[in-house]
Amino acid sequence: MKRQTYLDFISELLPEQDFLNFQKFYKERVKKSIKIIYSRIEKKSILEYLKGNNWNIIEPDLTTNKKPINDVLFIEKEDKQTLWANFLHQTWFYYVQEMAAGASAQMLPLEKNDLILDLCAAPWWKTVQLADKLLNLWRWNVIANEPSNQRRKVLIYNLNRCWMYNTWVTGYDGTFLWDMLPEEFDKVLVDAPCSWEWMQYKNDKTVNFRDEKSAEKLSKLQFQLLESWLKALKINWTIVYSTCTLNPLENEWVISRILEKYNDEVILENVEIDQKSIGIKEYKWKELLSEENMQKVARFWPHIQHTGGFFIAKIKKIKSIPYGKTVDKRIEKKWILDTSADLQNRVRKYLNENRWIEKLEGFKFIASDQAVYVTSENFEIPKVFIEKIWIPIIKISFSKERIPQQWLATIFWSYAKFNTVTLTDKELQIIIDKYQIEKKVEKKNIPFIIWKRLEKGCIMLKQTWDILKWKL
Repeated sequence: MKRQTYLDFISELLPEQDFLNFQKFYKERVKKSIKIIYSRIEKKSILEYLKGNNWNIIEPDLTTNKKPINDVLFIEKEDKQTLWANFLHQTWFYYVQEMAAGASAQMLPLEKNDLILDLCAAPWWKTVQLADKLLNLWRWNVIANEPSNQRRKVLIYNLNRCWMYNTWVTGYDGTFLWDMLPEEFDKVLVDAPCSWEWMQYKNDKTVNFRDEKSAEKLSKLQFQLLESWLKALKINWTIVYSTCTLNPLENEWVISRILEKYNDEVILENVEIDQKSIGIKEYKWKELLSEENMQKVARFWPHIQHTGGFFIAKIKKIKSIPYGKTVDKRIEKKWILDTSADLQNRVRKYLNENRWIEKLEGFKFIASDQAVYVTSENFEIPKVFIEKIWIPIIKISFSKERIPQQWLATIFWSYAKFNTVTLTDKELQIIIDKYQIEKKVEKKNIPFIIWKRLEKGCIMLKQTWDILKWKL
């Protein structure tokens, strides 16, 4: 196979003038963009702060049926502080997310009572996007699946720090999880593992040539994942498939194989982004998509949409697909969980008497022998073995001591009546930079204080005399 540079590869996909425009944009930086966690802070509040500190917020020129797609916002700033170092990022009011990558989760039409699966969830951005919307509207649940142990740990940490207590985490091989859950899910997001070619060749100058064989292997895995989860999808519901690559082998070729194999069982739906680019019809002299289906998928070309390279397709299942069924033996080894009414009362009493936290409507508490967790009130025991059960708020030590966790302050900020400290933005930035700040508190010998900004809880601080230290 002939060795090929990335730009040579792109030149085969685009007309000459388009390729010259791509080549020019390829040398430029992709605009930064952020996702505000709306279940934690009002959009108006955070925009007022950012604009007041010379951060220019630009809503993307993306619409669906002429309605804005603005869950992710472009941002420009004049100071030298990075987006990651700002206290609003460190205290989980926003996170950095690439604009095109944020579009796929927005294409999944969420409804109340939906059971949502994010199949390839790590590192976490799209799971938080889905969970944030459901939490803000209905406190419903998302299952986030990630087979890699290392990546799953990162996923769990980030779901906790963004206080997405309506998420479950599983660790299955996505190519066969459907065996245990056939036709179980209302909506599925398959943001498939891919070659990440656009960013890899843009950022890593030591890589001179493409690896087409790796792309071919990935496309086979992507097909298996998509096929598996079509079987797990309920009839008449939707699956969104996306990748952060421009390679047709990982995009149109995967979709064409699904449509060919399941011609009677699925239909390709339109990705309703008004400014999208259409799909590629042919690759290496092989037709991938018909003229009609080319119009339905969405491509994001860096030189046209001014984002990273991205691909999105929507598929609707209209008939049942034959499947086998296996039993997950790990379910028998699940944690023994207490969800009783007595537990709910005991946790509420403890939080009220020891943490000054009152009026805990809308939450449900779950206890294992190691910790007390919080989740949304509509919680039901899942049908699969879960690696992470919601968010731990109280750790139970060997001596049965109850130790408050960081996430307790993050979730229950608005219910804490005492033992709280309100700091200015400047003071909080000092905490972020130096991990401590001198601040007088109302009560001595209180080990933990909830810090608030504009009455929004952010972090739990540990008091040592008059010094408040960030309890990491």
